[in-house]
Amino acid sequence: MLHSKNRPRWNALPPQVRDQIEQLAGGRVLAAENCEGGFSAGFASRLTLAGGRRLFAKAMDGAAWPLQAGWCRDKARVSAGLPAGITAPGLRGWSDDGRWVALSSASRNIVMRLYRAVDRPELAEDDEYVDPIRRQA
Repeated sequence: MLHSKNRPRWNALPPQVRDQIEQLAGGRVLAAENCEGGFSAGFASRLTLAGGRRLFAKAMDGAAWPLQAGWCRDKARVSAGLPAGITAPGLRGWSDDGRWVALSSASRNIVMRLYRAVDRPELAEDDEYVDPIRRQA
């Protein structure tokens, strides 16, 4: 069952989780566009920060979704250990307060570029946009 249709919105996250994400992102969130797709019920959103920079963030409530929170922890550890120069969204950072796990990536546009370039041309305007096909050439 796809839980992503019921993801929490930015304003529904507990204040301490929003604070954690803003700290990881390095700026105040002005707008959050929830991302559909995926299989978790966790927060997953494309954020616009003060100053215009955009990035991707996710957060999972470990009390409600302990297995999926473990997956988020694993993803953060693996992402943090990836070598520089590979075609993957760069992990800006992650936090774990024992209940909520939050991750912030430089951009989710690598994946979105491959699958949604036709219907999302504005992605090419992101500050941290990476074209994986051109990068590997």
